[in-house]
Amino acid sequence: MHILLIEDNPNTAKLMELELLDAGYQVTVAYDGLVGLAVAQTLGPDLVLLDWQLPSLTGPEICQSLRQAGYQEPVIFVTARSDSEDLAIGRQVGANDYIVKPFGSEVLLSCIEQQRCAA
Repeated sequence: MHILLIEDNPNTAKLMELELLDAGYQVTVAYDGLVGLAVAQTLGPDLVLLDWQLPSLTGPEICQSLRQAGYQEPVIFVTARSDSEDLAIGRQVGANDYIVKPFGSEVLLSCIEQQRCAA
C-alpha cells in the first residue's frame, strides 16, 4: 500500500514516515500543499494522510480538489485542529477520517487499517 503524507512539519513528517515504513507501507512525503496535490494527482496513492494547515494550499482545499478530480481513495486528516466545526468541514470536503494530534502510532495504524478494510 502506497501512502502519501502531506505534512509541513519536518519532525512530525519524519516520525510518521518511520512509523509507516516500519509497518510495511510505502511512503511518499510532501511538505507543501501545492506539491502534495501534484504528487497525489501524479502518483495516485492508495491513501492520503493530510495536515490541515500547509503552505500554498490548505488540507481542505487539497481534499476538495482531489475529490472533484475523481480521486476515490481514503483521505485522512491528521491535524491539531479539533473543534467540531473543523471536523464538519473535513467531512464536507470529502475526508474519510480525522485524527487529532498528538496521537500514538497505534491510533494512526488502526485508522489506516480501518480504511483499507472499508475499501
